[in-house]
Amino acid sequence: MAARLDDEMIHDYQYVPEDFMKHLVSTLGIIVILVFVLAAVFGVPEKPPLTIRGYATTHPVAFERMATCDLNGQGEIANYGPPYNEGTGYVESQLQKISGIWHPINAEQDFILKPLTMTASINLQIVPALRTFETASRAQQVTWANNYEKALRP
Repeated sequence: MAARLDDEMIHDYQYVPEDFMKHLVSTLGIIVILVFVLAAVFGVPEKPPLTIRGYATTHPVAFERMATCDLNGQGEIANYGPPYNEGTGYVESQLQKISGIWHPINAEQDFILKPLTMTASINLQIVPALRTFETASRAQQVTWANNYEKALRP
């Protein structure tokens, strides 16, 4: 008797292909509406971007200390190592050493002196100090950077 009842249930039900599409589209619509409602309620879960200006404004001493480390060749980027420069930093792997240096990074030039040179075209007051630094010997530049770094220490 039970088998006959199951048979009738299966045979009495008519499968219509449009039912599948109707359920698929309605489910998709519910999910889309739910996503929009949750996005409106909770917003975008991202932090504001980290910019040089923002970091220099909120951490001026740390920013200057990092810049002087780049000037005297003791910064993390200056010593990073392959594939970025000839440093002996702790992050390079054998594969990076084998691949060689593709885009060399000179932290002093790329992050300090070139941006200052670009700024000097707008602000002429920094030109004499920049020229004095650039024409000094490397030993004198390192001495100036080391002395300034020492002055920044608490």
